[in-house]
Amino acid sequence: MSEKIHFRKLPPAFVMQGVNGFRNLLYRFRMLLNPPGLTLFEMIQDFWVAKALGVANELNIAEILSQGDASISELAQKTQTHEPSLYRLLRVLASRGIFKEKKGRIFTNTYFSMALIEGKGSMKYMIQSHITSNQLALFGELMYCVKTGENAFKKINAENTFDYLSAHPEESEIFNRGMSDASGMMTEAILSAYSFKRFNKIVDIGGGEGNLLAAILYENPKLKGILFDLPNVVERATPNFSKYGFDGRAEIVKGNFFTGVPQGSDGYLMKNILHDWNDDDCIRILANIHQSMPADGTLLLIEAVIGEDNKPSFGKLVDLLMLVGSTGGKERTRMEYNSLLWQSGFRLRRVVATVAPFSIIEAVKKD
Repeated sequence: MSEKIHFRKLPPAFVMQGVNGFRNLLYRFRMLLNPPGLTLFEMIQDFWVAKALGVANELNIAEILSQGDASISELAQKTQTHEPSLYRLLRVLASRGIFKEKKGRIFTNTYFSMALIEGKGSMKYMIQSHITSNQLALFGELMYCVKTGENAFKKINAENTFDYLSAHPEESEIFNRGMSDASGMMTEAILSAYSFKRFNKIVDIGGGEGNLLAAILYENPKLKGILFDLPNVVERATPNFSKYGFDGRAEIVKGNFFTGVPQGSDGYLMKNILHDWNDDDCIRILANIHQSMPADGTLLLIEAVIGEDNKPSFGKLVDLLMLVGSTGGKERTRMEYNSLLWQSGFRLRRVVATVAPFSIIEAVKKD
């Protein structure tokens, strides 16, 4: 019997955009009240908090507290850490609302730390993959990247990201589970913003473990789907599809999008794929899709679309990560995606915002 899953219907994107706009207005007002040097110094401190969060996550503090409140001595014993030092770490995180400290140095989970517990809505592995020593070392080479335009990951590890992960299965496991966490975070936002009812069959290209495709098929019982990715990746998808009970509606196809993609579907989907690659590689991938997609098909790209303004943007921050960690990968503006699509035989039809920091770029073949 298939597992029953509930996906929340999230509010329209413009609601979140309004909230974020108000938040940014308050933040800028606060910046103006502070001396400029103090504001800049506070920004630097966010790095310290990020690393503290990574350590608490690696120690499984939230998992331990999910069994009930615990004193700092109990937490130190269970994590085999130095009690006074662990306390200093956790009180910083409690000051940011990530945990809560009660009288007697008792700690408990909060709304935010619950996202560090494995399960639905978890970001445990996404956070872990972004606060590793290797990841932090990349940003230590940011000056090198800015001066040369070269990839810090390759400088440090002597190979590109994907080759490195293939040779380091433990880190690859964390990375893949982190991508699944991110997919879970985005799924409800995508389902709330876009209707897939008009499609007969969708190919999820580079779809990893199949979380997004599984959710789309679950919400659209008449829809069929193909999960397409590298052999060592898609083999993880079978348990996901089994728990939904698709009865043959989901197919797994192994392959490489640089050499070709499955033919004949009316919907082609790629989530967070193109940002990993330079423009020439993106055009190669898109051209392969164009060759396989029927004339009346639709291409959906889910990416962080950078606005051409001075407003805070998730995409602008992630673009720095792509600068230090990828070979030519980058986040792009609407105009840049329009150019890639046009050169590959597509026409950008519209960009659909979601409540997550990602948009759905809808494209069709040129007339």
